[in-house]
Amino acid sequence: MAPTVAVLMLTMFDDDESVFAAMRAGALGYVLKGAAPESMIRAIAVVAGGEAIFGAGVATRALSYFSTPRADPTVFPELTPREREVLTLIAERAG
Repeated sequence: MAPTVAVLMLTMFDDDESVFAAMRAGALGYVLKGAAPESMIRAIAVVAGGEAIFGAGVATRALSYFSTPRADPTVFPELTPREREVLTLIAERAG
């Protein structure tokens, strides 16, 4: 992605996977197509100014997602999801 380009996603998809993929790709904002025109204009202005803007629902879900401990998939890649879950629980109890 070009570092000088500010990206604002305008989409009809509100699922976590779409939102987080946009964030990982560098989007500074995420607006649903059904948003009020004033909200879209504000989002464009905010992102054009180099700041990030996400709706309250997206922000809450992002905070929840990133605050939940996750096992690093690069460590012990041979483990099944259940084995990884058990290992995570053991590590949480030990820590």
